Amino acid sequence: MATAPRPRLALEHYHGLIGLYGAAGGVRHARKHLASAMEDLAGASGDGDPALRTRVLTGEDPTAVSDDFNRYVDSLGWELAA
Repeated sequence: MATAPRPRLALEHYHGLIGLYGAAGGVRHARKHLASAMEDLAGASGDGDPALRTRVLTGEDPTAVSDDFNRYVDSLGWELAA
């Protein structure tokens, strides 16, 4: 499995925005960052799971979004860099 540093950074940024803007505002604000990371990974690895992508980009619960993002990264054969 290849290591993916950008998704780890995107996820850390996501959690930072949740802390800064609160759950509702942070989730909406950070979607574009997670979308960009998912596009980069899918382009490098092939198509990702569209259902997971949709859940990441439409989810309202920060924990569920993080979990789905991790599953998306895993489904592409990447692992998040420590």
